[in-house]
Amino acid sequence: MQHRDWLLSQARNLCRNETDAEDLVQETILRFIKAFNGSESLPDRKTCGSWLNTTLSNLFFSQCRKQQVQKKHLPDPTRQEQTEAASKHAALPDLDDVTPEQLARAVETLSPPMRTTYELYAQGMKYRDIALALNIPVGTVSKRLHDIRAKLGAILRPHHKVN
Repeated sequence: MQHRDWLLSQARNLCRNETDAEDLVQETILRFIKAFNGSESLPDRKTCGSWLNTTLSNLFFSQCRKQQVQKKHLPDPTRQEQTEAASKHAALPDLDDVTPEQLARAVETLSPPMRTTYELYAQGMKYRDIALALNIPVGTVSKRLHDIRAKLGAILRPHHKVN
């Protein structure tokens, strides 16, 4: 619970919605409790913070992927063209006004190893499966995806309209 306020701040930055941010923090804390329930002692404060931040980010991006899948299956024909074009590259969360072309241009700026990692992730592959496919450690996949999120977010945020 020491990290709750900090986590909520991180979640607000990701979700840009108070209710979603609180739900995300609650799920992150629940997973932390489940992960360390049988442990005799908790990891040190820095390790806990790192674990919580990684879990929060992973949960958020999993939710975003699920939303993309749900949008793709909407019967509205005006949205279908957009979602088909966007499905090639999973859009960053909460950036609905970014066009598929803008996303594709941003993805093209990634180095080949980063782009390959991103494309596998956008296809819905799990970190472990990406690591196996690329013959790299899971930690490297995690680091690459973190860097990719930061880079694409920085490139695409100017296109994002804040409501």
